[in-house]
Amino acid sequence: MTVYKHFLQMIWQRKIGTVIFLAIFLSLCFVMLQPESRNAHGFSETPLTVCIADQDHSPLSEQLTTYLQTKHTVTLLGDSGLSDEALLKKLRKNISVGTVDVGLIISEGFEQKTELGQKGISSIKDGRRTAAFYIDSQIQTFLRFALATKEATGAFDFEKVRNALAVRTEVIKVNREEDTSTAAGLKYFFNFLGWAIFSLIINSIGWALFELNNERLRIRTAVSPVSNIRFAFENFAAQLTVVALFLAVLIAFAALMYRQTIRTLPLASYTLNAAVYASVVLSAVFMLNAALKKGAVMGIVGTVLPLSLAFISGIFLEQELLPKSITTLAQVFPTYYYVRANTFTERMLRPDWNNIGMQLLFLLLYFTLGVYFSKLNRIRNKIEFVQK
Repeated sequence: MTVYKHFLQMIWQRKIGTVIFLAIFLSLCFVMLQPESRNAHGFSETPLTVCIADQDHSPLSEQLTTYLQTKHTVTLLGDSGLSDEALLKKLRKNISVGTVDVGLIISEGFEQKTELGQKGISSIKDGRRTAAFYIDSQIQTFLRFALATKEATGAFDFEKVRNALAVRTEVIKVNREEDTSTAAGLKYFFNFLGWAIFSLIINSIGWALFELNNERLRIRTAVSPVSNIRFAFENFAAQLTVVALFLAVLIAFAALMYRQTIRTLPLASYTLNAAVYASVVLSAVFMLNAALKKGAVMGIVGTVLPLSLAFISGIFLEQELLPKSITTLAQVFPTYYYVRANTFTERMLRPDWNNIGMQLLFLLLYFTLGVYFSKLNRIRNKIEFVQK
């Protein structure tokens, strides 16, 4: 167990930086993800600032505008004679400066296009406002009701449409003990945990692996009687010990923060996914340290990968809101499947074995490559030692 103990001693040298990072991360989670701040005291639709350019001026387009005015703050662009391209440019400019959340262009012949099932309205939304994406659903709902009245009577009956859409929803608040919606808050915590655990591993275990590449330790390793396989597994066991300690602290914090509803939350499923992902990260760091030259891991992996994977995989922004090209790229990294597994657990309250299985495949791949590159490095070091 000499290799195991020595590796733990090396990681202990990074204790101050690790404690500071943990303190900052847990403080941010405490402020942003408190269950109390997520309890709803009321329910209402989110009003938006909508700018409409009506180029049709038909009864259907005017009634649609009237309907949207009951839900949002609506401004109308006058007949300025601008082309569609100019209107788009003007609306995008207003959205970029924050004066408008949604811009709508109702094209000429809108009523006829709607009856034929063609697109007659263009919407430009502020991607920074999630609620802006629901306006398309509101428009489609109005048009479906309006078309239904015309099919039934031969003409639009907007009075019936208004009565049908003037619904009232009764919202019943449940006791916190019965409320499972805090699973969403726990999902966000474990999503952020994916970024945190990657950063912690890089700044502690990654640094220790980097130090193993210095000249003095490489010579000791080259003449060590410990076999290559045993050397690799003892190092990996020490890394698992450190990660288990990190996870214990972080998950205990989550359990404490959600202590009043913990029995209704799938904490064990989230923990299983986090443990698998942490093992995958360990394997990736082990492989990169073995494959790359001195200094490359701390410079590339330590500063680029954690944040980059967090952004493209859905840790900081829901995967549904990311461009398809980004999510396609993210699928070649295990973080994407870690986030998907957390989303599945939030909805189904159980582990997502499919995405966990995908992470295990990455673990096997990274660890196999790491052992292979480590073996090549030890052989090369022994040759260099003999030559000296």
